[in-house]
Amino acid sequence: MKKIILLLLFTVTYSLLAETPKEIANKVLEDFTTAKYKEVAEKFDTTLTKLLKPDMLETTWKQLVQVCGNFKKIDENAREQQVLKYNVVHQKLIFENVELEAEISIDKDNKVAGFRLIPVESKEEYVDAEYVRKAQFDEVDVVVSKDEIIKGKLTLPNSAKTKKVPAVVLVHGSGPNDKDETIFKSKPFRDIAYGLASNDIAVLRYDKRTFADKDIDIKTITMNEETVYDAVAAVELLNEKYNDKISKIYVLGHSQGGYMLPRIAKKTNAAKGFISLAGPARPLEELIEEQIEYILYLPENNLTEEQKQTNREKMEEIKVACKRVKNKDYNINTPNDSLPFGIGAKFWEDLSDYNPVTEFQNEKRPILFIQGGRDYQVTEKDFNLWKNKLNKPKNKFLLFNDLNHLMQKGEGIATPQEYMEKGYVDERIINSIISWIKENE
Repeated sequence: MKKIILLLLFTVTYSLLAETPKEIANKVLEDFTTAKYKEVAEKFDTTLTKLLKPDMLETTWKQLVQVCGNFKKIDENAREQQVLKYNVVHQKLIFENVELEAEISIDKDNKVAGFRLIPVESKEEYVDAEYVRKAQFDEVDVVVSKDEIIKGKLTLPNSAKTKKVPAVVLVHGSGPNDKDETIFKSKPFRDIAYGLASNDIAVLRYDKRTFADKDIDIKTITMNEETVYDAVAAVELLNEKYNDKISKIYVLGHSQGGYMLPRIAKKTNAAKGFISLAGPARPLEELIEEQIEYILYLPENNLTEEQKQTNREKMEEIKVACKRVKNKDYNINTPNDSLPFGIGAKFWEDLSDYNPVTEFQNEKRPILFIQGGRDYQVTEKDFNLWKNKLNKPKNKFLLFNDLNHLMQKGEGIATPQEYMEKGYVDERIINSIISWIKENE
């Protein structure tokens, strides 16, 4: 689950007195970036008051600076668009190491109905990994979904002109990911697509629904709308329109994509195998609690006793919310602010009886499980759960002790800060996928 700044993923709502949506958005950012946490919190409605207290805003901001570098300024240029009943303002926050785009949704009553910060793609031209041989393949634009909102690229090796080749569909982790699964300066899905296409394997990657569909209601979305349906559509696109070039289709799910592979598998017979790249085996609420606790108590945070106490209080709130989901102590009318990350009850209800390990136990098609030993978001605990329950001759399990959640090599304790640096999917991952596909062709 690709959350670098987990605490920024809340959907927030609060009232402001300002004349225009741009003025409202700018005031929100000014208060947030100048440590006026109490002033910001005073503008919250009842829901947000429970979700984000001043001390939580302070913790979030400090973690943001720690990850992104010193804050420089709010970009003066803001753009506004109408999305359903909201005026959505986009404005950049410029830090020393990276730029973030604030996306602030204003309703008709001048209340902020949505507030999220998204890393802005690096302006530097992306230099591909050494294992990429661009002369060996071409790319074509494709439309994945029937509503024509989800678009992507099919990377076809030159060999597909004379013979059928295997193909892999890439399914994203959590968050609004583009087709490259861009995270700051890294592009894991581009690495995988180009690495495989350099070795006679076609790859289809596409923009995720929560990235491409500006009208989607993230408060009522489930995993089906976010991940499953478009992944199945991508498989069917290859199966129906490119069957003259494709021999077998495989689905690779990273993080959340790996978590949903069993559900994707049940909805398509066209896929002939699956690759779980850091796929969770445990319930999401358990991982959320574990991830946040890890980040809050990293040794390098150098927290004061007061900050430690604040974190302990916040962890208790998170544990209560996660326990509510675990115990199914909620219903469709439960307020979002009492559930993990403020994500709506419909999302959790959809997953309440979902166990990916159990769902995959009767799967007859081959599965490759790959895990990084330095991954703190999805850990060896998940990898071992998969392995203990699904260790059959047709399945394969690979653990790389020096790789993180993005399958990038590193040393020491893994931290969110390392995602800031450009890295490539390790060549061992590319080669392992190639070898496994050849074994199953």
